[in-house]
Amino acid sequence: LANHVRPINYEQFQQIANDTLASLYMRLDLYLYKKPKIKLDSLKLLTKELGLTGKRYQKRFARHQKLKEMVKALDGVKLFTGTLRLSIGENKDKSDWQLVAWKEHDPAAIAPPPRRRLKPTHTDEEATLQASDLIAEIERQPQGGEPNFGYIEYLCKLYPRNLTRQALDVAKADYRDLGNVKKTLTHVFVYEVERLVKESKKLRWWKDEEGKGIQPPSQNEEGKGIQPPSQNEEGF
Repeated sequence: LANHVRPINYEQFQQIANDTLASLYMRLDLYLYKKPKIKLDSLKLLTKELGLTGKRYQKRFARHQKLKEMVKALDGVKLFTGTLRLSIGENKDKSDWQLVAWKEHDPAAIAPPPRRRLKPTHTDEEATLQASDLIAEIERQPQGGEPNFGYIEYLCKLYPRNLTRQALDVAKADYRDLGNVKKTLTHVFVYEVERLVKESKKLRWWKDEEGKGIQPPSQNEEGKGIQPPSQNEEGF
């Protein structure tokens, strides 16, 4: 979990009974940020990830009992967004138990708010300078990809500078910490911009507001000014 900066439900975190459960809660909250569901083998989870050293955890039955305790303690608790759901299953070769975790969204929380007009937060010149800085930094990184200047400039025009800066910092941290990300850094950066915008109560993702406010230019304007998103590997 080192170097991952994520918001948490601190009120819920304070109510967790012990350090092992607290560590598991933090891990599951992080894992479920980007995955709808995760399955964790009990032996690796208990002995390596959570650091439980008792010899009893080498026994399949004892691990099953520990998982049941964890499910009883954490199933239904609130995450930063949504509710944590837990169950127990077996892995494919039935050699070990698995903790199965997923996030259940609150229907009221995901109901679409009233549609608002999108307005630019920066001038064309400010967006161009900001996009140039971001792309220069992306291109200095391994697996930076081939960022679409027009689209990144478009995002810089719509969204606050601190948000796009945070998105790039998180994307770089994910690359550094995870080490096996298959997508390019550009793709992860765009994903993080979208995630941060959608988590904000004051901002709207541009695709949710098509037909209102500032628009990407049509396809025949490609190469001029702000570019429309294209469906390529970089995610735009």
